[in-house]
Amino acid sequence: MTIEQLRDTPPRGNEPVPAGEPATADAVRTSCPAGEAPLRETASPQDARSEGPSPISFTAEEVSRTFDGLLATFDFKAQLEEIGLGPLHFIKRARARLEFIALSIALWKLALDKSFPQDARLFFRHYMDTAPFLQGESKPAKELRGHITTYVSLMVPKGDADFSAVSEHLAANLGCQDQDMRRQRLKLSLIIRSLYAIIFNNLIKGL
Repeated sequence: MTIEQLRDTPPRGNEPVPAGEPATADAVRTSCPAGEAPLRETASPQDARSEGPSPISFTAEEVSRTFDGLLATFDFKAQLEEIGLGPLHFIKRARARLEFIALSIALWKLALDKSFPQDARLFFRHYMDTAPFLQGESKPAKELRGHITTYVSLMVPKGDADFSAVSEHLAANLGCQDQDMRRQRLKLSLIIRSLYAIIFNNLIKGL
């Protein structure tokens, strides 16, 4: 399932959330890592403004829109082929894409934490509350929210210094065999670091 397909899937039990409008507090029930408040408050684009690392200020809406555009360019084809999931692995590739989408969103939060330490949580909450494909009770939306929360939690202890725990979890979710686990974990660690570099380098590109 691609980002475009997720965006076109209306939330079940809720009206579709228009792009650019905040979801209600009940629309997203995503838990945060230990020590952080639940992501239930809706961030106001007008109030969510950060001075960031430079005198130029950015709103949560602007930063989220930049990441959303970047995420839309990710098809993860190269990453899937790198770990041996070719075109014939239809079911595994669909599952893996969901994992990589969730991973990318968690990596974006990590980049926000480093670049906007005062406002990262506010920016991230705004994205979680307003991204249409993350809203509602459809199976893909619920799975994505759960995966994002898990990846965010796994990154808390070591940040961007070590992605070993993240790669181990991803390898297990992708169904890597025990005999391939060590090799696949190494590949996935490199893939994760490469994705993080792309996301970090494009955090405020075009703003």
